[in-house]
Amino acid sequence: MAGVAVGWCLAQAGLNAMLAGVTTPVADRVPLTQRAQVSGWTGLMQSFGLVLGALITTLLIWAWLTRFLINLGNALGTLYLFCFLADAVHYGDPGTGVLILTLIYTLCAAPTAFPAGVLSDRIGRRKVFVVLCSLVMAAAAVLLALLHTWRSALAAAAVLGAGYGNPQLTEASTNSPKLRIPHVFRPGPLTPPTVVAILKTRQ
Repeated sequence: MAGVAVGWCLAQAGLNAMLAGVTTPVADRVPLTQRAQVSGWTGLMQSFGLVLGALITTLLIWAWLTRFLINLGNALGTLYLFCFLADAVHYGDPGTGVLILTLIYTLCAAPTAFPAGVLSDRIGRRKVFVVLCSLVMAAAAVLLALLHTWRSALAAAAVLGAGYGNPQLTEASTNSPKLRIPHVFRPGPLTPPTVVAILKTRQ
């Protein structure tokens, strides 16, 4: 409650500072016969600013959400491998299994990421590749969720690696200021595996 109150006061302070700079020049610089018109435009721009701010917020949320989900999907398919191999697959040596799957994941990421980047630059389109890679990664997630075998884990590692390199194509089509906020939350998917690892070691 205290945080909401402080935030509200800060928002009102900024709003009042903005309104003071907008309304005061009307009385000083606008002729008396035109003040009502100018004041009307001032009020209209305030409403327009609210709409524009909401749209910008929506775009930022969408940018963060899509990047978070892609990284979350990749984190679930890589950072939980040790627990998955030990508890679900019952692989004899989970540590070695993680090493093998990570190697397959990496080897399959490079051959798809570079050609996709070249093709994306040639045709000047990014979204189609991002959507495609998201579907590929989703297929790997479904494979891991339905089949708990070593062979299916090998196949999922290859599929996940093939899909993950391509989301980075969005970097080329977006300038750096737009990427700052989404990247702030990028480490989010790394937190649950860290907690799980700590809990596992204490058992």
